[in-house]
Amino acid sequence: MGKTIWKVQLGIADQQEVALPKDSEVLTVQTQYEVPHVWALVDNDEKEVEYHAFLIRGTGHDCSNLTKEDYLSTFMLRDGGFVAHVFYLGVVF
Repeated sequence: MGKTIWKVQLGIADQQEVALPKDSEVLTVQTQYEVPHVWALVDNDEKEVEYHAFLIRGTGHDCSNLTKEDYLSTFMLRDGGFVAHVFYLGVVF
């Protein structure tokens, strides 16, 4: 079937891992219906799974040891009342 774009829901948690087929490319994090999701380009024929790590930080929260290169996206909930910044740490296992 080749490659397609997948959408995977994120929780509102400081750190989390998302399972995706091996060699998937994380594209962005956005909200849909007030829920954050990761969009990734994946190979549908790949059977092996990898876990990708994400950090979510609120404005003004500690971002020690994070860099601009780690930054993926910012999303808002509740009409902008909650702002979260997403950092992508890559494949962790």
